[in-house]
Amino acid sequence: MRYFTASNPLFPTWPEMELVSRILIVGLTFGMLIAPKLLGAAMFWWRDPSLRGVGGPVRFLASILLEMVVSVLMAPSMMVQHIIGVVRTLAGRDTGWKPAGETARSAGALLRFHALEVVLGLVLCGLYAGQMLSWWLLPMGLSLLLAPGLSWASAAAPGWAAGLFVTPQDGAGRRVGGYVAPVAQRAAA
Repeated sequence: MRYFTASNPLFPTWPEMELVSRILIVGLTFGMLIAPKLLGAAMFWWRDPSLRGVGGPVRFLASILLEMVVSVLMAPSMMVQHIIGVVRTLAGRDTGWKPAGETARSAGALLRFHALEVVLGLVLCGLYAGQMLSWWLLPMGLSLLLAPGLSWASAAAPGWAAGLFVTPQDGAGRRVGGYVAPVAQRAAA
């Protein structure tokens, strides 16, 4: 099979795939990404059918769905930060370790920390606007542009997330959805 021709040596001619093959590839890819989360959630639900320790079934499902959305939005920024860490390590520079809350103190600190992501996001969005980039890379550019805001939102304790992302250990010292976790009950006894 020849991907490059003499008349067009710079751009490959990709073979055409049947719709069924494309659907299977996309389904398998998403299955490998999402199946561990869903299996973990199913196992947790199986162990605690009432889900009282995490605020009940509605909050549990909302937490799972919101975590998946946030993970997708933060993935490009995480990739950039991992590359920065690897390059700094290979260059012999100390990458340091700061607790998550320390980097979310000011807008200026967040913009400095995520400057590369914002620049890459602007470049990707600009290339898309100039019709030099395919539409399927646009979500990556937008999430890179949103990196400082996503970082701030994930480090802060926003009121809109009250009762979400709760673990049984979080509920040990307080009520979660009107429920006191068994850990807190045993500790109080």
